[in-house]
Amino acid sequence: MNYAEFEATPIKYLSGLSTRASNCIINELGYEATIGEVIAMSDKALLRVPNFGKKSLREMRLLIEAYALRHNISIAEFKDVRRRLHTALVEGLELV
Repeated sequence: MNYAEFEATPIKYLSGLSTRASNCIINELGYEATIGEVIAMSDKALLRVPNFGKKSLREMRLLIEAYALRHNISIAEFKDVRRRLHTALVEGLELV
């Protein structure tokens, strides 16, 4: 699996994700919400999702990292790039 396939994986395929966390993300981002979309969101933005709290956030981040490790993907660099791109698009900032 490569980065493109990883980021395109729907959240609903994360095994072990609680129904509450899954439903919150699906209600916020849509039924086909992907791992890439969740990675691009900051923790602050995720915590603004109705009924999505700190416990759900921890669960979601741990499961995404575990899924990445199972597929031999290091998301540390990937997360930084996605966040910078997302911030630039949302806030209209130039990438430095």
